[in-house]
Amino acid sequence: MSPCAMSPCHAWLIQQTNPDHPIEVGSGVDGKTISAVQCEVKWTAQLQCFQLVDRSSNGTFLNGQSLGKGEASRLTDGDQVQLTKGWQQNSELQFTFVTSFVKLGVKVKDAPDLNAKMEESSIAPPELAEVTEAVAPDAAVDGEKVKLQEALAEAEARAASLSAELAQIKEQLSADAELPAAVEVPTAVEPSEVETERIQLLAQVDDALKEAAREEGICSAHRELMEDCHKVQEALLLELKELFANRESLVQEKRRCEENTTACRAVEKRVQDLAKAKQSDVKDLQQQARGLISEIHIEGTSLSQRIPSDDRREEGHNLESPAKRCKVSSIDTGTLFAETMALG
Repeated sequence: MSPCAMSPCHAWLIQQTNPDHPIEVGSGVDGKTISAVQCEVKWTAQLQCFQLVDRSSNGTFLNGQSLGKGEASRLTDGDQVQLTKGWQQNSELQFTFVTSFVKLGVKVKDAPDLNAKMEESSIAPPELAEVTEAVAPDAAVDGEKVKLQEALAEAEARAASLSAELAQIKEQLSADAELPAAVEVPTAVEPSEVETERIQLLAQVDDALKEAAREEGICSAHRELMEDCHKVQEALLLELKELFANRESLVQEKRRCEENTTACRAVEKRVQDLAKAKQSDVKDLQQQARGLISEIHIEGTSLSQRIPSDDRREEGHNLESPAKRCKVSSIDTGTLFAETMALG
């Protein structure tokens, strides 16, 4: 095997709650929810890095993010590895990845750029670009996100530094334990002082582990809150997209209504003009009817004067006067107007 194919350092997964206590990883009493082959940590020569591969059916998480089954993700010093979906309720399933690079003094990786992750996860598809630009973000929500991102970055940086400090303390303890028996302790240092220092170091390790667990809990809560914010943002973008999609149809419907209103007004004006014309025709007919009635009365009077008196007496009981025969009843102008409208 070529040198580049071999790992240039050692790596450990250190349990956060009790790093000195062994744990059985697998289906058993100590891990009922852990798969027989939960995950795999391997060195990749091409990328010159360690990778974490999920081999389970119940989930493996890296820094709080779930890995797909068979998916390989890059591991760096200080990364938090959580086993199964119930890792948030069980601190014994949370581990810190540490390599010998840390022990040699190499700087632990900085906290992940959460702003870049937020920008990457919140990039809208091309069809939503105009929608996203048209909406001003809520200032309160953005401010809360910024605060959460800063707090999460500080917590992860603190957890990484604590992990590095823990690795250094472990190295110092192991170095003290490996001292040869023949080496004489300097006369200035009493055995009781060495034991006291060892107890103090153990207390510091315990405090560092507790602080790391607390910081991890805070990080987990912040991640969940940020995920909820992402879901709300996606739902709002979908609703806004639907509104913009319906906007065009509403504009077209409004345009059709305006056109129909204009046409109705034109028809109404035409009907009014026709009604005025019909009223004028009715007035003319009424005047003509009055003239005809007047002429009929005049003709009836003149005819009655021309008939001899004897003929009137003889035929008085048979004939009526021309005026009576030509009597015309009064005309109902309303009825005449209605009949004219019906004929017109």
